Amino acid sequence: MATSMLDQFLSGISQVVAHRQGDDLRELLQVLPERMRDGYRAMAIELRANYPSGPGDEALLKRCEALVPKTTEGTTWPAFPIFIRSYLAYLRDGNISNQLEAYKALNGVLYQCMQALGDSQMGAIVLRTVIYLSQVVAGLAMALENDPELLRKLRADEPQDAFERSNLVEDAANVVREGFIKCLTDRVGTTGTKGRPEGKRAGVYLMVNQCLKLLHRCGSLRGADTIFKSISAQSAPLSFYPAAQRVTYLYYLGLYLFSNNQFFLAHKALWESYMQCHVNCYQQKRHILIHLISCNIVMGRFPSLTLLQKPEARDLSQIFIPLCKLICSGDYLSFRDHFRQGSPTAEWYIKNGLLYQIRNRCELLVWRSLIRKVFIYGGFHGDPTAQRSPPPMLHLSKLETAVRFIQARHSGHIGAATLSSIETNGFSDVFTLHTSRDSDYDVITDFPSTLSASRDATDDADYLYPPGYYDQNGVFVENSDGQRVPGHEDEEYAGNIGDLVPYSNDHSEIEHTSRLLRDLESIVASLINQNLLGGYLTHNPARFVIPGAKHVGAMAKGFPNVWQTISSQQERHGNVVPAWVIAPQSAFDQPALTSAAGGSRVVNLTGAKAVGS
Repeated sequence: MATSMLDQFLSGISQVVAHRQGDDLRELLQVLPERMRDGYRAMAIELRANYPSGPGDEALLKRCEALVPKTTEGTTWPAFPIFIRSYLAYLRDGNISNQLEAYKALNGVLYQCMQALGDSQMGAIVLRTVIYLSQVVAGLAMALENDPELLRKLRADEPQDAFERSNLVEDAANVVREGFIKCLTDRVGTTGTKGRPEGKRAGVYLMVNQCLKLLHRCGSLRGADTIFKSISAQSAPLSFYPAAQRVTYLYYLGLYLFSNNQFFLAHKALWESYMQCHVNCYQQKRHILIHLISCNIVMGRFPSLTLLQKPEARDLSQIFIPLCKLICSGDYLSFRDHFRQGSPTAEWYIKNGLLYQIRNRCELLVWRSLIRKVFIYGGFHGDPTAQRSPPPMLHLSKLETAVRFIQARHSGHIGAATLSSIETNGFSDVFTLHTSRDSDYDVITDFPSTLSASRDATDDADYLYPPGYYDQNGVFVENSDGQRVPGHEDEEYAGNIGDLVPYSNDHSEIEHTSRLLRDLESIVASLINQNLLGGYLTHNPARFVIPGAKHVGAMAKGFPNVWQTISSQQERHGNVVPAWVIAPQSAFDQPALTSAAGGSRVVNLTGAKAVGS
């Protein structure tokens, strides 16, 4: 039985299908109450009166089958009438104002729409509708996950002995993933007149961005390996797609690489996303910038004040400048306190998915800063005037003394008199562990600090005869008579310099080595292994030795710039960002040679010989 509102609706759908107007179809199939006009409510009343649930479903399907052309074997697009009937049933039976009921009903509508998307000839028409429905279902899933009472009602029908219940948002992501695969594997209309994707393949990044967004919301972005592998193998170049899709995709790709500790590659993806983002999209640029700054800090490259004063970086200086100061200070206990569980700082980093990478990776830089400061003020810098001289070195016992002082200061065992003595004798620089401008890092330029400026190593007297020193317990001992501070460089190297070996076979004193000193040896060895310290480690006695420093200097050789070291290593090992498909540059590598199933895999004819040669 025909009804006026239903006739008008089905007539509009028929015209949309005939003209392949996917955007218009999306506008017709509204599912949110606030978007529905009075006509949708009137049509729902007519459906309940003329096509009741159960008896009227078959008749309603026959009405919908007239929307697509027929053949002798049936309709040319059998999944589409079923999808339209499920949508009409949603209007007729669904309690749209109830989130729980709407979620259950729309899941079924989305499933049928996904089946319609799978058609090789007509599926592209429902592409925009699939994305719209998936966004609505995802939003409802997020709302249900945040409402324990509604979630309990939804789970009531599930088996009680279910070992592991999946997250609703992740379920929605899996549905969208299915649509992404159908778009990516579409073999019809792969490229247009200029090599750009058409048909369902034009929606590859729309679908993958929606899927990645949902995986990110439920904390499963690290498991998106197969998605990115599929993009690498089959997608057309990213530059063929609109700017909004490119920016969003590179942002989530950067987050994925960041979460997998591939910081340099994440930096490249996030930087490109930031640069391509529209200048007025402050909120989007802010999200990108938070992770971009974090990537660079992990690699020893600190943000400048110019960057932190941009509109999208508002208030970020309050987050990142204290972190940069702590890294430069070398105070590892203050660094740990900064990220202690439950602190506002830790909560902010957790909210943005940054805590574990920042806390774990940046602590290495904190230790490196401490070693560097102790070396400046307490290490042997070599004698550039001597023809044969021991190489620059740092006895790790002095690093141990500095660490014990830090521990004593944080435990409150350092009295006011001791601190006053430290200031009086001019040794506050290394043990106060102040934050100053430090050429060791690509640091924030001219960031505000009320602390004193750093002294260069050349400003200090010979480290062998200072006005005072610290014993192994961190207690300051005055040296008013100018006596030599305990040390063994001269005795150890008075003879043949060839005695320098990376490791000693003599373990006679190992039982006298403190556990803290052994831990410090491990830290120094780790930094050397990562090329963040330039030199080698001797075990007995424990020393960090910097060979080959006569021409370039002990500081440049032993403490190379962190950012330059990491970036040069990455350049040597290849800096191609995975899953970022770039258009070929060669004249022979034209998009027209791209296969339907192969995406960006091209046939390169450079150097090919003529037939018969």
